[in-house]
Amino acid sequence: MPLLEAIAARGGTVDVVKQAGQKGVTKWLEDVKIRFHKATIERVVVWAANAANADPKATSQKIAVVASPIE
Repeated sequence: MPLLEAIAARGGTVDVVKQAGQKGVTKWLEDVKIRFHKATIERVVVWAANAANADPKATSQKIAVVASPIE
């Protein structure tokens, strides 16, 4: 979830990830000292690059970070 939280903190949109690219997303995580695997960042950036364009009629399309307690 830390990766999603880092994306959400910067606007939470696919466009934010596309603009940042792998180097930008890596920097976000390094800045807040979150450990990560390079392959995970690569997958997220590729997903963003292949994501469909946002529906202009939608009021908001952001990544929702949902936390639930671990039982």
